[in-house]
Amino acid sequence: LQPWKTLLEIPGRAAWRVSTPSTSNSSSILPDHLQKSMYQILDDGDRTSKQLRRAHRKVLAMHSTLAELRERERRKMVNGTASNRNTNVRPTSRRPGFVMDGEDEEFHPVIYGFDETLASLKHRFLPNYAITKRVLLECQSLLGGPAVCSWKPKRIVDFGIGCGSATAAAIDLFGYQNGSGDERIEWVHGIDPSLPMRECSKKLIEGMFQNENANMATPPRVTFSNCLSMSPSNIDDTDTSGGQSSGGTFDLALFVYTATDLPDVTSCLAAAALLFEKLKPDGVFVMIEPGTPDGFNSIRAVRNM
Repeated sequence: LQPWKTLLEIPGRAAWRVSTPSTSNSSSILPDHLQKSMYQILDDGDRTSKQLRRAHRKVLAMHSTLAELRERERRKMVNGTASNRNTNVRPTSRRPGFVMDGEDEEFHPVIYGFDETLASLKHRFLPNYAITKRVLLECQSLLGGPAVCSWKPKRIVDFGIGCGSATAAAIDLFGYQNGSGDERIEWVHGIDPSLPMRECSKKLIEGMFQNENANMATPPRVTFSNCLSMSPSNIDDTDTSGGQSSGGTFDLALFVYTATDLPDVTSCLAAAALLFEKLKPDGVFVMIEPGTPDGFNSIRAVRNM
């Protein structure tokens, strides 16, 4: 058979592709247990819709500034000139994230506080969850489909876990469907520098099993850290028994809408390289970015490294 038959024709017959969007199996609909968890966190946050919209606009403005910086860096790399963010690379207009320091502008990165975390949960959780679940379904189809697929990730690392949308999609797809104890998700490790984001994702994952505990008797082990380290002593390099692993530890690495928050192309490539090292030999690396020139260039850079 031609290679394209295996890659395109057989996965194209997947039942979920021909299902109507109104069915409960559609990846575009947020499950009830996730809705309960999400709205519970938003209610406990005690913020108005106006406050959350203002915080979300602030984050979008910072992302726009970062995209401009990365594009300028790419142009300098193509032209063969060295990149210097603080002096040579400057945005064309004053935007949030920059403060004047004499004649130079100093960049301040995206900081997700409590308001920004709740704004991301309200405005970005549902689309990020639906897109991630669709991509994971594509991966499952390309690897043979859910009926015969041997790829059932047990250990997942989510770099830039945020409010937990990508992890929730992976758990909802693989955790609840794997009924036997040897196939369920064992470990989820989330990495995010923002403490409010880590607390939000922890509450969301815990709420998933409180509201849907009948489908999985034992919830997975969930751990968090504030950085991605290449040190073998870091928690994401150790197995669940406490011993050091030989090579990679995780079956699935999620890098979902994280490059948008990184200040330069080098940071994106370094993070992707470290995530590849965390994977087992048959592990899967999933990177998702917005369908913009900046998002396309970030994914292309990772593919070509």
